[in-house]
Amino acid sequence: MFTPNLISRLKKAYQICLLTGYEMSFESGAPQIHGKEHIWNNYNLAKLATLNAMQNNTEEFWEGFHAIRKSLQNIKPNLGHYSLVDLESMFKKFYLITLNEYNLHRVAGSKRLAELNGNITRSRCTQCDFNRNEEIQNYNLTGIPKCPKCGSMLRPDIVLLDEKIQQRTIDAVNQAAATSEVFISIGVSNAPKAIENLPFVAKGNGAYFLEINTHNTESAAHANEFVKGECGKILPHLVTALTDS
Repeated sequence: MFTPNLISRLKKAYQICLLTGYEMSFESGAPQIHGKEHIWNNYNLAKLATLNAMQNNTEEFWEGFHAIRKSLQNIKPNLGHYSLVDLESMFKKFYLITLNEYNLHRVAGSKRLAELNGNITRSRCTQCDFNRNEEIQNYNLTGIPKCPKCGSMLRPDIVLLDEKIQQRTIDAVNQAAATSEVFISIGVSNAPKAIENLPFVAKGNGAYFLEINTHNTESAAHANEFVKGECGKILPHLVTALTDS
């Protein structure tokens, strides 16, 4: 499934960088806010997950996000998530960058993690610096939540569809990609251009580029190695290949 060249590069690598996309959360059954599949349980996420909806249709906005949070109680990490935890333990420097906002990497046990679109299990205040970070099952999943510090409305701590990823975050992940020896793109599609370019930043600086996806992508044509299939089924084989070699 994986070439000896890839395994050799990984065995010698001090620093690797991985980017996970929406396909990973799809495999666990999570709804997709930033991908093409905008209709979820009769909620039109393309219209709901916006600043405009939060400000002008607040009750429906929070009704939809409460429904998503409730659904997350039944959504678990897949074997791909756990495989990345295993990989993290094998490298001195390991950077996991994700487009997914459903907390599945953290639940699985990933520590060195950059959540580009935020984390839907967190809330932050719309006015002050309060950030609420607790387990999803502890949320009161009804009504419009208020900040305990200033009384203003809370909002999900994610990048909404009419917002952009902060430039300082983009700069940080570009630095991680540029200094990596191996870059692995996993289930990435429909990403912002700055994030789609990360594999090319890595490869342009000498990294070996592996892509894993269920379908051919534009970047796959430029990968040193492309493996077609579901992340949850393929990543355990990569862990096995590294531990057995």
